[in-house]
Amino acid sequence: KYNLRKIEFSIESNEVDPIYQKADKKIEYDIRCYCNGKEVGLLQFTEYVNALGSNIDTHLPNEKITILYFDWIEVDSKYRNLGVGQLLYKEFGKIYYEKFNGIPVTRNFDNPIAEYSLKKAISLNWIPEGTFSEKYTNRNESTYYKDQKLIEDLRKNLQDGYTL
Repeated sequence: KYNLRKIEFSIESNEVDPIYQKADKKIEYDIRCYCNGKEVGLLQFTEYVNALGSNIDTHLPNEKITILYFDWIEVDSKYRNLGVGQLLYKEFGKIYYEKFNGIPVTRNFDNPIAEYSLKKAISLNWIPEGTFSEKYTNRNESTYYKDQKLIEDLRKNLQDGYTL
């Protein structure tokens, strides 16, 4: 068992050259979660301002969009199923309310657990309702739908009005 009471977060940001995405601005953010001084989780997202969507990800429209794109969320295997992913989304929500309120959020989901964690954070109001953009979301066909029982089990745990 791990004591998650000693959790700390750090956030780093880095403005990068947005030329490939044909964006006005591109800033990458890392939210790191530490337990007793050890990094146990990471949520990476990028802010794109007036970027060509199809140059961010192939499933996005070939038009200029302003969006927050979740690049990566990872939890140390020893700390999975303890709520670390949820804590990362909760920390993201604090930053979102302060800095990005109103900008749509999306992700390319490889598995239903990642989407479940995000939808649960939204259902708990850690991230504002309506933030998540289904229009810009993709689910990786080759990996997402492999375990239908897992998807059904996760759906049962979401509050009414939320689905995978």
